[in-house]
Amino acid sequence: MRPDDTQIIAEARRLHDERFSARNQKLKDRAEERFNRTTVDVPEAYKSTTKQHSSNIIEDEGRQLATLVHAKPVPHLTPHSPEEQPLTTLVENNLAAGFDELEMRNGPVSRQCTMAQIHDNIGWIYFAPKKVAYKGQPKPPPDKATLEEQVAYEIKNSNYKRDAGWTGIFEYEFANTITVMPDGNVHDPHCIYIWKEVPESTLRKTYGVYRNQNGSFSKPEDPNAHPPIGYAANSGPGESTVNVIEYWDRDWCIIIAENNKLDWINGKIVRGGTLLTEWEHNFGRVP
Repeated sequence: MRPDDTQIIAEARRLHDERFSARNQKLKDRAEERFNRTTVDVPEAYKSTTKQHSSNIIEDEGRQLATLVHAKPVPHLTPHSPEEQPLTTLVENNLAAGFDELEMRNGPVSRQCTMAQIHDNIGWIYFAPKKVAYKGQPKPPPDKATLEEQVAYEIKNSNYKRDAGWTGIFEYEFANTITVMPDGNVHDPHCIYIWKEVPESTLRKTYGVYRNQNGSFSKPEDPNAHPPIGYAANSGPGESTVNVIEYWDRDWCIIIAENNKLDWINGKIVRGGTLLTEWEHNFGRVP
């Protein structure tokens, strides 16, 4: 059954502010150390004999450790009989090539996960079939098409699939640890919340939504929607961000933008939300 949008927002806010608040603070403290944003006060008498490091020592050590322990996955299939060995080898080579292509198109995801395991104690990778595979694929000709038209389509479609490759079928990306909030068994959660602070301009480009004057969001075709006020470079505050909750369970993906507007729901004052997209994937597990 599809969960309620308001309940998703309320539960995500509770997990973010309560259950995972201590973890997130530890991750922030670790980041401060990794990127050398912390300072130590040294008494005047010891300054001449104290070495103040300006390099990111913890980050450097993490990179060295990742270099030693990181290894990309190597697919292996055991053939049912010796005669099937060539086929399993072909599948193994295809899987290895597909993994290399995903890493080439999406960045060093597996290495980012290794670094997260070193610094954050756990790493997350999102991997699943795309909601729309081969988006933009050429349309087949009508049933009464000529042989030349059918051949031209087959060639065009084959070239499209060759160029699209695995990235035309699969989503593959690293999920920053501080954004991920699993609920249930961490190895097979019944649902997961991803809490992102998205620049408002990025949200508008991705989903076409604008912030209303009351703090909620709506589509551009809504007459009440107003584009955010612009200002000249270096003359105003930093770009505003929007809390976006990406909810996954074993059947649904629901993405919601948290409104600034407060609503009275079930006897409580909570922030409402704007549904950005939903998808009943029916994978049977959180991807």
